[in-house]
Amino acid sequence: MFDEFGSVLPYELGDGDPLPAVLHEDLLAAYGTAFDTSRGGYLWDLCYVDSQALYDGWCSNYRLLAQAKPSTASWSLSEWEREHGLSGYGLSDPERRRRLTAHRARLGQKITFQGLVAELQAALGDTFVEVRTIAPENANVHVPDGTYPWGTVDVDAPWFSDVSRFTIVLRDAPGVSKGLFRERVGRMTSILNSRLNVWATFGWYKTTGFVLDVYPNLDTVAFGE
Repeated sequence: MFDEFGSVLPYELGDGDPLPAVLHEDLLAAYGTAFDTSRGGYLWDLCYVDSQALYDGWCSNYRLLAQAKPSTASWSLSEWEREHGLSGYGLSDPERRRRLTAHRARLGQKITFQGLVAELQAALGDTFVEVRTIAPENANVHVPDGTYPWGTVDVDAPWFSDVSRFTIVLRDAPGVSKGLFRERVGRMTSILNSRLNVWATFGWYKTTGFVLDVYPNLDTVAFGE
């Protein structure tokens, strides 16, 4: 059986009394002994309604305040993710909160290659194989004209460089459908977009396929199977 307060929300005060009941008692006490505040009377009912209104306002403020932090946010999670360059597609709200909280904890910290690999491994599971980079001496660097002391002149592709190019090698893991594979790739893209410097580029391919340097984003089904 529930009483009139029905355990509205699990917010309790020091002695375990629910907040609505405490508000109700305080409102009744304000009338003193000169008025009839017995259960079922007019003032009892009036104070009950007022206590519920006060409690609803408190809860509304509490929910609004919760949106100010990713660790407690609900309907504002998408706003936080947009600010951090993340996507919550396919994730539960608790997973989204944990990822946002972890991401904010790294703000201002240097991103290490080992840390990036560890995060990709956690997000991709057994789909992940490795991250490959291009050594500077083997990188392609294109410049618009010969006045620059480095790079190869290429008027069709000025200011191109794959010095900061990351290639993510993936594989078809047992039990991973094409839909789940693409979902994991989406998570990977969100991670890389939010971690890498703006001048860095990245692509991916499956171990059953091959890399196309000029068109790295062609469909995985056409060239990966």
